[in-house]
Amino acid sequence: MDDKILQRLNCLTKTEKTAFLSAVIFGIITHIHIFSVNYVFHDSVDIDTLGVSYTSGRWALGFMEELAERFVGVYQLPFINGFISIFFIALAAMMVVNALKVKNALSSAYIAMVMV
Repeated sequence: MDDKILQRLNCLTKTEKTAFLSAVIFGIITHIHIFSVNYVFHDSVDIDTLGVSYTSGRWALGFMEELAERFVGVYQLPFINGFISIFFIALAAMMVVNALKVKNALSSAYIAMVMV
């Protein structure tokens, strides 16, 4: 398993690695306030709703809320959700850099910054 991961990481170009790392760094810098706004034992323990769903035409959000309430409950997790989102944005930035065949590391960092 470790050999496959190392082989895949060695296949990445310098610009893809730069895009990923830049997206993570810019994401943390940009959204640090949102990550740290809730105190875990005071604000996030309360069950909350996901927002307006069916009445505003967001039927998928209502469906996800009903599933979450039924199985685990709906909790505010800005720290975890934020890092998961930044990780997926970083992966998307790598894909964009690869698709556009960007050769300049500064350009790939700029693409990641704009995507964040």
